[in-house]
Amino acid sequence: MVNSMTDKIEAMNKYPMYINRMVIEKAELDDKISKLDKALGKDNKFNLSSSEIYMMKIQKKAMEKYSNILMVRITMAKAKESGVK
Repeated sequence: MVNSMTDKIEAMNKYPMYINRMVIEKAELDDKISKLDKALGKDNKFNLSSSEIYMMKIQKKAMEKYSNILMVRITMAKAKESGVK
């Protein structure tokens, strides 16, 4: 899993810009997922309707899928840049 600050620094120093952008995007996305997860874990202190909560859960799942896709793309790009086939 991408560790936000460590991987941001690593990417900036070691990999081309397109990988840097993916690493940063994934770190930011993972931060948003974490915040959404915390919001969903609160005892509905935001007074959300059941429909809103349902949609937030669907959104979280989509964000998690996107994060996983980014991780695969990052891994593939790093392997490509390292000459691994």
